[in-house]
Amino acid sequence: MKLLGIYVMENLNWQRHVKFLGSTLSKTYYMIRALKQTVNNYILWNIYFAHFQSKMRYGIVLWGRSRECMKLLNIQKKR
Repeated sequence: MKLLGIYVMENLNWQRHVKFLGSTLSKTYYMIRALKQTVNNYILWNIYFAHFQSKMRYGIVLWGRSRECMKLLNIQKKR
């Protein structure tokens, strides 16, 4: 079940939400990486906070302590 943009499963397992979020964040990471050669750092930071950070932080209180969230942190730490 998707409730307010967060996938909630009956046993409070966050695998589906983390998988969905990982896909979305990977696309955003690719977009930032592709734009790195054409725009300045100020614009890259704005894109990061608008698209990546906002999606990552939404609902983190609920799913942030799951084992699966380490995959998302690895995406965030890429350069």
